[in-house]
Amino acid sequence: MINVQCPIEARLHHGIWRITLDGLFYGDYRSKSNAAEAIHQIVGNLLAQGRKGVITWKE
Repeated sequence: MINVQCPIEARLHHGIWRITLDGLFYGDYRSKSNAAEAIHQIVGNLLAQGRKGVITWKE
């Protein structure tokens, strides 16, 4: 059962997508598609740990 939610935020700032996980820096990406790929990997890792990612995109 998945019962721990982890906030994942992708925020566009000056043309760079910054991703945070649980409010902590995860990575910077030059394109939205690269950021989406990274988030896909994060979500997969979280699911393997029995956690759930809650994604927010802010442009």
